[in-house]
Amino acid sequence: TEGYEGMDSWMDARGRVGRFMRHLIANHVGQTVYVVCHAGIMAMMVENVLNTPPVRHSVVHTDNTGISHFEWEMGTNEMQWVMRWHNRTPHLPGSYD
Repeated sequence: TEGYEGMDSWMDARGRVGRFMRHLIANHVGQTVYVVCHAGIMAMMVENVLNTPPVRHSVVHTDNTGISHFEWEMGTNEMQWVMRWHNRTPHLPGSYD
């Protein structure tokens, strides 16, 4: 059990985020969708896009207010996620972006 009593584990929450992403794919074909969320949710989205295993051996750093760009598009043989960029922060003072 992670966190506090009654709190979802990281993997349970990541599963919910994955279902949300599949909902977006199914219900917004051909549309641009903006998702505004906490950095933890964005990290879960990245893990879904990269299809990382349940055991977390690495972490992709994600800032609050960082901007990421994913696309659902046709790959060689099937539809796939493409991460165009992640965690850009040009809107923040002192950004390295």
